[in-house]
Amino acid sequence: MTYTEKTLRIVWTEAAGRCCICRVLVLTPGTETDDPSVFGELAHIVARKSGGPRAGGLDPSKLDSHENLMLLCNKHHKQVDDQPNHFTVEKLHQIKRDHAIWVASQDSDERPTRFIPDPAYPAPRQLLVIFNGNQLWPMVQACVATSYIVPDQIPAEDEDLMVEFLDLVKDYGDIAEDLHSIREQRDAAKALGEYISQLAERHYFVGAYMRRLLLTGGAKKESSPWPELHIEIQPADQAQIMDKNGKSIGTTVGAVNREVARLMFLRWLEDYGSEHPGEPAPLAKFFQEGRPAGRQEAMWRDLIRSLRTEGLILCFESLEFWSSSATLTDKGRVVTGTRDLVRVM
Repeated sequence: MTYTEKTLRIVWTEAAGRCCICRVLVLTPGTETDDPSVFGELAHIVARKSGGPRAGGLDPSKLDSHENLMLLCNKHHKQVDDQPNHFTVEKLHQIKRDHAIWVASQDSDERPTRFIPDPAYPAPRQLLVIFNGNQLWPMVQACVATSYIVPDQIPAEDEDLMVEFLDLVKDYGDIAEDLHSIREQRDAAKALGEYISQLAERHYFVGAYMRRLLLTGGAKKESSPWPELHIEIQPADQAQIMDKNGKSIGTTVGAVNREVARLMFLRWLEDYGSEHPGEPAPLAKFFQEGRPAGRQEAMWRDLIRSLRTEGLILCFESLEFWSSSATLTDKGRVVTGTRDLVRVM
């Protein structure tokens, strides 16, 4: 379980936005074109993982509590983890207490550190449905904190999958600045996408938006941007689906099933395009168990017609969309090796 937004705020506020060891404000000044850079990190006093520094001896439910966390600059965070024999649990608790005393002794003109909503960026009223890792990865890169909502009273295996996914989002958020190569970033997006696909197969939607906060207080008079990634995982049968204009698509089983199918289809299409760059995507490979029939046929027919809104065109060699010769292409450019194309939707 990751630490909550409340825990995050407690640790930052108690430390006044400064490293508990060197007491440097862990924000660099912004520029005319860029926001300030955050180089502060929440460090565990007792490690979360069994093989981590100073692991063991603490109730697992307390590992992500504010009592077991301290704010450090990235330099001292690495030193603390690399030198566990010197930075013992007792020593780190003493450092944290000494820093709190130092913060309290500072000039009373220094305002308390706190987070407030950025009035220039109102919080979105609806979530963006995330159907692959490429959508989510830029948001992970841009955030400095995460928050989440997961459903209650769900099967244990579903909850485990959600917790693994959210832990992965947090972990990638922590190291995003260190992933410089295209391959590393692509692998990160794929790893996130795998979990999104597994959740879609279990009929859960992943929704997200960026929440713009401001870090205020401390010695600085100006506020600093603090983008937070908010993620919600919702059961498909309870989700209220909206189109791009905010108009309700509905909560009926049919509408939900079509949206789940769309996410699964687009995810399959992305994977197929990665493995077969530049090649058309035969729909027969998606329907591996034969063509759909009855209600399922109508659902998939509506789905594929609606893919035009995703910038896709379907090319047919027959009027049946399940034909093994049907292919996908992008707008304005037919990508097909056949000569008998009779219809384009």
